[in-house]
Amino acid sequence: MKSFENKVAAITGAGSGIGRELALELGRRRCNLALSDVNEDGLQETAAQAIALGVRVTSQNVDVAERDAVCAWADAVANEHGKVNLIFNNAGVALASTVERMRYEDFDWLMNINFWGVVHGTKAFLPHLRASGEGNSRRVLIGPDAQIFDWVVRFLPSTYQRITVGYSKFSAK
Repeated sequence: MKSFENKVAAITGAGSGIGRELALELGRRRCNLALSDVNEDGLQETAAQAIALGVRVTSQNVDVAERDAVCAWADAVANEHGKVNLIFNNAGVALASTVERMRYEDFDWLMNINFWGVVHGTKAFLPHLRASGEGNSRRVLIGPDAQIFDWVVRFLPSTYQRITVGYSKFSAK
């Protein structure tokens, strides 16, 4: 993709950090934005900053661990924007603990967001990416913690990242 102008990018975890900066950079490049996060205040702050750049912005509170919510958001983005060219499954969480001290609920929380959130986003948006002509593995951009921007990848050594990278890389073939 040589230009982001008049494209539509959906970004999870857009309420802060890398998600916010990604949204603002894409906005500066004239890309329209569909933003989501569970942090409503942060999401609205990002949306306001992006709107000031003069691009079309929609935002929705979405928990990526909830498959039905992600699927509904993907359909809403396609309906509101008329297309989806890029998905950035950026939402992610971290927990500093030893395996011994972590509860099973902690593992569930991490995996539901960091792994299943990527699966949900990829599966939900892939039909819309294909419909826009952008549905190939170079447009299913993923995270969390794997910084991917059109195949510029830096992997951190963790199991769920290897799984999510592998899943997303081959899901569009």
